[in-house]
Amino acid sequence: MADRKSRFRRWLRTLLIIVAVLAIVYPLSFFLRRSWIVHQLASSSRLANTPRGPVEYLEGGRGPATLLILHGTPGGYDEGLLLAQWIRAERSFRFIAPSRPGYLRTPVEVGSSPAEAAAAMIALLDTLGATRSSVLAWSGAGPTALELAGRYPQRISALVLLSTRVRGDDKYRFADPSDRGTPIAAESLRPDTGIFGPDAKGYLGAVMFRLLPNRFFERYFPAETRSMGLAVERLRQLRTVTSPPSRRYPGKANDQWQFASLDPEPRMDVRVPTLIVHSPGDEAVDISHAYWARDQIPGAELLEVESESHFTTLNPASTRIVMEFLQAHAEGDPVLPNRPQPARPDLGGPQ
Repeated sequence: MADRKSRFRRWLRTLLIIVAVLAIVYPLSFFLRRSWIVHQLASSSRLANTPRGPVEYLEGGRGPATLLILHGTPGGYDEGLLLAQWIRAERSFRFIAPSRPGYLRTPVEVGSSPAEAAAAMIALLDTLGATRSSVLAWSGAGPTALELAGRYPQRISALVLLSTRVRGDDKYRFADPSDRGTPIAAESLRPDTGIFGPDAKGYLGAVMFRLLPNRFFERYFPAETRSMGLAVERLRQLRTVTSPPSRRYPGKANDQWQFASLDPEPRMDVRVPTLIVHSPGDEAVDISHAYWARDQIPGAELLEVESESHFTTLNPASTRIVMEFLQAHAEGDPVLPNRPQPARPDLGGPQ
C-alpha cells in the first residue's frame, strides 16, 4: 500500500513538473514566434503613401506588363506573393501584391467598401507608375476586383477570378437585416492580442496541425480532392501566411461585413476580358458564384476544375490556362523605371 502511494506521488509530481514547464515554455514560445513574424512581415514589404492613404505592398518580377494580385480572406501581401509563386508570375510579369484594407499595415480606413478598396488599388498603381494592369483575385478579393474592372476599365487589361465570392448568399448574412449596407462599427475591428486571443489559438492550431494533420485535411478538403499532395502543401503554406491573425483581423472582419452586404443578384458592369476559375467541389465558395459572374460578364470564360478544393483549384493544368490567358491580354507600361525589389519574406523562423 505504501509503495502504491509512493508511486502515485511520484507520478503526480512528474505531471505537475510537466504542466509547470509547459505553462512557461508555451507562452514564451508563442510571444517569441509572434514577435519574429511581425518583424519579418514589416521588414519584407513597403508602404506606398497614396492619395487614399498608406497601402502596404510587395513588388517582384521583371516582365514588361503589370499584374495586380489580390489576396483572399484572411491574407496580406505575403499571401499575394504566394499566389505569384504558384503561377510563377515573375517569369512574365511585374507583379504587385498589396495588403488589402485592414490587413497587416494597410489601414481599413483606406477603403472599407469594395468600391473604396478598388480606388485604393488604383491609387497604388498610380503611385508605382503602372498605367495598366491585369488583375488576379482570389476568394474574398472578388468584390474589390469586380469594382476595379467595372469602374476603371481603361486601367485594367484583364481579370481572373479565382474561386471568388461575388454575390450575397446564406453563408454571410446579418442577424439584423437593417445592418445591410451600413459601415462596420469601429469596435468590431479591434483584435484581441492577449494570450488567449486569436494569435494564441492560431499558434496552437499550427502545433496541432503538425501533430494531427489528418484532422485538418478532413475539415478543409473534400474526400474526392484529386491533388491531395498539392492540397497538403497548400494548407501548410496558407497557415503560414495567415499568421498572426490579430494583424489580419480588421480586414477579415470588414470583408465578412461586406460579404453580408452584397446583393444576392448583383449587376456586374464589367467589360474587360475575364476568366473565371472555380471547382464544383469548392466548399468555401460555392460554384454558383462563378455561374453568376459568367452570366453577368459579357464574353467571360468559365474554367471548371473538377475534383479539387478551394485551395487546389489552381492546379498545374489550370495554372497553365490562367497564365496563357493573362499573357494573351497583357499590356506593358510604356516606361518602367528601375525598381529595387525587397527581399522575399522568410516565414520559417523560430518554432
